[in-house]
Amino acid sequence: MMDLKYLSAFYKVATHLNFAKAAQELHIAPSAITRQIKLLEESVGHPLFIRSPQLVKLTKNGKKLYEKTQHFFRELELDVTRKVSFGCLQSVFESDIQSRFLRHPDFWQSNIDKLIINIPEYLEADLLDGVVDFIITNRKPHSVDLMAINYGVEHYQIVSKSKITKQSMQESAWVVINSTENIFYNLNITPKSRIEINSLNAGLQLILAGYAMGILPVSVKVPSSFSTKILTYKNDVEPLYLVIPKMMNGDAHLNQIIHRLLPA
Repeated sequence: MMDLKYLSAFYKVATHLNFAKAAQELHIAPSAITRQIKLLEESVGHPLFIRSPQLVKLTKNGKKLYEKTQHFFRELELDVTRKVSFGCLQSVFESDIQSRFLRHPDFWQSNIDKLIINIPEYLEADLLDGVVDFIITNRKPHSVDLMAINYGVEHYQIVSKSKITKQSMQESAWVVINSTENIFYNLNITPKSRIEINSLNAGLQLILAGYAMGILPVSVKVPSSFSTKILTYKNDVEPLYLVIPKMMNGDAHLNQIIHRLLPA
């Protein structure tokens, strides 16, 4: 089964016979175009382009596919009207994005193609491969093809069924959710036991059951009978970044979607 995004990349490269120009038109990194063409070639089972440092040419099979896609893409105007895809951390989705979707379901259905929830490394790889248009992550991107915009700072709270003291923090078991691990280490405590988990909801349930204390975003509501302590360390709370490919910075359609979905 061919992915429409990969066909779009093929159409642009075949039109210009130039990977860089195709990437510029689609507002994605050249590495993403190369990756998408490779996946498309694997899907159809044969090469579509002859590549050399001097020129790019269509193979016989590539010419056949290009003929079949020309009319389709000219009519569809995919790069102007397409929906966008994005990825984020699970903690970000559960504490922020989910409520935005519930408040604006029509906007979500009309403009968002898909949402991927994963860890920072995989989200960045999906962005570079062109699987998603932007991501929200707590790690600055490593690739020079990507640019990070400060999305905001997550504020956290320590939550415990018992009173929070320096001694109880040392003696209690802890629930450490992946996105709070750096903050946990900055508390300079050595607990007797801890459980590392990649689910905000599952971590919350363990804390509410009295199994352990843990660190949660302040947006997560906990019963008033529980003890809470707000973390106010300026440099210890990791900022969130909205990351997009540098070439996509001028994409007015994407910028409009981001502005509506994630207002400043």
